[in-house]
Amino acid sequence: GAGVVEAYLVRAGLAAIVCWILVPPRDVPLRSLPGMLPRAAFITAYFLLLLVGVQGGNPAVVQTTAATAPLFSLGIEVIRTGRRPSGRLIAAAVLATVGVAAILLA
Repeated sequence: GAGVVEAYLVRAGLAAIVCWILVPPRDVPLRSLPGMLPRAAFITAYFLLLLVGVQGGNPAVVQTTAATAPLFSLGIEVIRTGRRPSGRLIAAAVLATVGVAAILLA
């Protein structure tokens, strides 16, 4: 049979087609689609990596690591915009990283 990743891709693809038919996008110009594709790819990769991680790893570690996704978003946004994050965001990122490290080492 199909693996979890393959089943997810088929299910997500079919869901996208059904949603596109039932609720067609409005007011989304075609020129904005290329900007949406990288985000869609990152979200799909995120879910696929979660599935693979849960399949072969410790669910607690996978969930803890997945909870740090906003940190990756923050890092990408800093690179993309060139703006420095606030001190509070940096402190929160450091605390989250320490927490993940503590769980990984436990």
